[in-house]
Amino acid sequence: MVDLSFISDYPILQETYFGNTLLQYLTSLLILLGTAIVAKIVYFIIKKYVKALTAKTETNLDDLLIDALEKPFIFFLAVIGLNFSVIPLTLPANATLIFSNIIKILFILNGAWVLTALINVAVEEFLVPYTRKSKSKLDDQLVPIIANGLRIIIFALTVLTIISNFGYDITAVLGGLGIAGIAIGLAAQDSISNIIGSAAIFTDRPFEIEDLVRVDGVTGKVEEIGMRSTRIRTLEGTLVTIPNSIIAKSHIENYTRTQKRRVQMKLGVEYGTSSKKIDHARNILLDIVKNTKGVDPDECTVHFIEFGDYALQLMLTYHVLETSRLFDVQDDVNSRIKEEFEKAGIEFAFPSRTLYIKD
Repeated sequence: MVDLSFISDYPILQETYFGNTLLQYLTSLLILLGTAIVAKIVYFIIKKYVKALTAKTETNLDDLLIDALEKPFIFFLAVIGLNFSVIPLTLPANATLIFSNIIKILFILNGAWVLTALINVAVEEFLVPYTRKSKSKLDDQLVPIIANGLRIIIFALTVLTIISNFGYDITAVLGGLGIAGIAIGLAAQDSISNIIGSAAIFTDRPFEIEDLVRVDGVTGKVEEIGMRSTRIRTLEGTLVTIPNSIIAKSHIENYTRTQKRRVQMKLGVEYGTSSKKIDHARNILLDIVKNTKGVDPDECTVHFIEFGDYALQLMLTYHVLETSRLFDVQDDVNSRIKEEFEKAGIEFAFPSRTLYIKD
């Protein structure tokens, strides 16, 4: 037993203020001070020794766990100290109830903090490495959505738990939220449609980040896929934002996933071009496309297709092996066609009209 007889030598400690003696206040203060000292010692041990120990292990998981749980644990010690510091005091019933509820809320918040920290560790240690191994870039966009979704769920559960601890009927609260949810849902149909559309994109994966696509009349590279919309950088350099609900209903052309891209082009030469020069033009065109890097040499054709209104029409067809190099290949082919036709004296036709005057 602790000898407290010395207290009688200090009558001031027995003086009462607001229903408690100075000794009671002093005891409460010493408990808080002791808690702060213990928390500081624990914090020092974690920093100095525990982290040094986990740094020597091969796995990174223990380091992440220590970093994530360090502050919640110190907060947990502080709440325990705060709870014990009130025990020596004599408080009114209503004050005791309020303080008890505060302690409960702090413990619930601490639990939510721990769960959130564990989610962050799971994302960092498991999901992020998995997405790096995956070839799909959609996974990289999906990770923050999953992590934020789990955090929102924890937040909702935390709020409901706190409400329940205050004596409210959760069923009635959820019922009220359900009615409010219907009203909000009716007012936010577009947002809900966009979220459903984003789920369809992540599930079906019609395209990925940096894919060259054509959606709803827009052609360009996919830069970002969000919960509400998808951003596409057009060939002109502008950034177009398309709601996911529209994308889910649209026909999507993914040029990046095309194994080969067929190119068809008409070339009109003058009517005065001889048959020999027509054959020479055919040979020139075939030689150019077959010897252009990025073109499949086995799938190149040239046909004399029609006698047009003002030109003899040739149809050149070839296949580009890499869709990403489509415009570079077309530039090479077109530049060489113009150069070789000029050398051969083959003239391109242009719209013209001949006027005959009868005497």
